[in-house]
Amino acid sequence: MKKLHFKLILTSKFYFFFQRIGLMLLVFASRFIGFAPNFSLVGSYGFFGGNLILFIAQILIFDLLRGGLYRGFVFTYLGFLAYGILGKFCQKNKYRLLMLPLASFLFFLISNFGVWLYWYDHNLKGLLNCYLLALPFYKNTLLSDVFFGSLFLGLKQLGLKKNILKNKFVSFLQYFGQWRCFFK
Repeated sequence: MKKLHFKLILTSKFYFFFQRIGLMLLVFASRFIGFAPNFSLVGSYGFFGGNLILFIAQILIFDLLRGGLYRGFVFTYLGFLAYGILGKFCQKNKYRLLMLPLASFLFFLISNFGVWLYWYDHNLKGLLNCYLLALPFYKNTLLSDVFFGSLFLGLKQLGLKKNILKNKFVSFLQYFGQWRCFFK
């Protein structure tokens, strides 16, 4: 029987890709845990995660698995997109964590506008009632975004320190040869 030889070359892109997928799967799985309503990793992941496609994909897959799409879902998705866009906009900003509450507020405004359009009377009283009843959910969104956003930033700082070691390890491997996996 022939031996199949596969070369496994450790590169930053390979590591980075699986790191992104792993983080997306962690955020996706966390939505099944059942924190308080609107207390989740999703907003912070959209703000700090850096990949809008993976961000929206995990939300869409979750919604499809948990009962499908609903009236007004487009506004909720636009609200989630605000996290990603604002996160990209202030990516290099040292005050990034201070911008996360703004993303939470934009999500609150946009998503609840859709709720008002589809489930409330289309007058000022209906609009105010919609936003007032949504305030407890906004509180949970804001608290979770600040909590998980701080966690994301802390892990990123830790990752930057470990990244220096990883790059030295990859350089060592490239200097002394390549990793090879042999499968029979």
